[in-house]
Amino acid sequence: MDIFNDGEEIYNIKESLALILDKPWKELTPAAQEMVNNICTAVKTRPAPVVLHFPASDLEKTQGLPAKMVVFGHSGPDFPLNKVTAGANSQMIATESAETLAGNPAGKKELWAAIQELLRTP
Repeated sequence: MDIFNDGEEIYNIKESLALILDKPWKELTPAAQEMVNNICTAVKTRPAPVVLHFPASDLEKTQGLPAKMVVFGHSGPDFPLNKVTAGANSQMIATESAETLAGNPAGKKELWAAIQELLRTP
């Protein structure tokens, strides 16, 4: 599955920081939406961050992923929370669900430190 197109390059977002949400935007609480907006505002990258929603379980079979991602609601032994994990063609940070993280000041601080580290790496 190619999340960006069906063979035609429509959007060049592979170089963007992608925020992969665990729920559709409209289903997030206002606090979670505000937190995601704050991340997008604080991250001064060009192109700007991109917010997507699809199940984290689809990551392994998805083609054309951005090189740098923050994946909400996804963790496990291979994906420690709020740590940069390098893959073959991408780097990602697994973190709590957006709604859980919105109410966790310490978790938000850890995530922000990880995002800064991710953005410093080539």
